[in-house]
Amino acid sequence: MKKYKIQDPLKKGAITLLDGVLSILFRRTHPFPKVIRRILILRLDNLGDILLTRPLLFSLRQAYPEAQIDVLMKTPACNVLRFDAFVDKVLFDSKKERRALKQYDLVIEPKGRLDYALLVHQLKPQYSIGFGDAGGGAFFDVCLFQGDQNSMTKNRAICETLRIKYLVEIPVLNVPADLKASHMKYSEFVLISPFSSRAEKDWGISRFRELASELQKLGKSFLFCGEKSREKELELLVDTKWEVKLFQPDQLGSWMALVSSVKLVIAPDSAVIHVAVAARVPSIALYSLEDPAIWHPYDANRHRVLRAKEGRMSAITTAQVLECVDGVTT
Repeated sequence: MKKYKIQDPLKKGAITLLDGVLSILFRRTHPFPKVIRRILILRLDNLGDILLTRPLLFSLRQAYPEAQIDVLMKTPACNVLRFDAFVDKVLFDSKKERRALKQYDLVIEPKGRLDYALLVHQLKPQYSIGFGDAGGGAFFDVCLFQGDQNSMTKNRAICETLRIKYLVEIPVLNVPADLKASHMKYSEFVLISPFSSRAEKDWGISRFRELASELQKLGKSFLFCGEKSREKELELLVDTKWEVKLFQPDQLGSWMALVSSVKLVIAPDSAVIHVAVAARVPSIALYSLEDPAIWHPYDANRHRVLRAKEGRMSAITTAQVLECVDGVTT
């Protein structure tokens, strides 16, 4: 059954009609290749979703150990997968790169976007799997409809379609030793990353300031980190005596090295939590509406999750966070 994530009735109707026409004109029905030598994953989005794709990539590597597995991306976050041995090439999306893409036996598009489906059509792989959540399902040999489901659910659906085992226990994120060495002085620090990609996910400046003051009273070392673009907001949050690390988008490796070096990470639902989980660093994640149980298989002994009642982040108290700090770090 088709479950579009488009809510507007007119847009949904238009996409349904377009899908019907495309199915008549372009419907793919290729047989599954007897041998898989080259696999391409389209992961043209943000760091959090890229990290959540790692179980799929690892599962593919275990199922097809001799295959070349490439990932096509369009953001600086693409460099994160260069640290993983189960990916052969990380390609930065551009017109030149697209023209250079050679024939693939299998192309997987896990996001569910019409423009990505069109790209799959242009690449003409032997076989393709994708999501028709936003239309374009006719361009895939197997089109899955998940509505507005999350990356982990989609990973599992792809593995079930390929009839391979879905592996959620994957190797720790491999951060280069030379990058990590420069941040080892923070090995006993609590890292606080106060901002997420959406305002409704944020806990609030006053709450994080209160948390930092309480950590200071308890004698715990801590520092704040964030993107350079959020510098003015951080200035409102932190005391002048508190340490702050700011990073540019092209400093992803250094930022990940910092996250992987600290004792504990505290943050709202954001990329830094996914990095902490991938690097096996204890974390306290503050969630609003999303269900953390389906966004990632958290180890409850290493990662604590505080979920806001009815999606109101203000319902999470400083005392609750401090209780988790004691539980995780002792």
